[in-house]
Amino acid sequence: MKTTTIATIFIFMMAFANAQVSGNGIAEYSAQGNLVILRIVPGDKVSKLFIVGRKAVELDLKKDAKVLAVFLNTTTSSEELRINNRGDFYEVHGLHKRERPYELKVTTSVKGKKEEVILKINLQKP
Repeated sequence: MKTTTIATIFIFMMAFANAQVSGNGIAEYSAQGNLVILRIVPGDKVSKLFIVGRKAVELDLKKDAKVLAVFLNTTTSSEELRINNRGDFYEVHGLHKRERPYELKVTTSVKGKKEEVILKINLQKP
């Protein structure tokens, strides 16, 4: 019998990224998990990843919600991308311009509960 309890809950949520165009003509993608809603704005050198919803209303995002890891998955490989916390968003390095569909596996933590959200980016114009 286990003497310790696992306090961290792992939730795996598949989500197809919804593409939208911002007011300045830049494509943005979002996906929804059980704990968070993520939005990513791909850039030439650095992309921006935001935690924008779900439990965010009840939380101080700077203290209670974190992005722990971002993996870039293609049909041939998987690679962990470098991220930097910039307060209101996370910088994601290593996406560059891609011509083929890809997915991002984003691991988040909200008040100690971990969640993996998959953003499938199909690169079709919104």
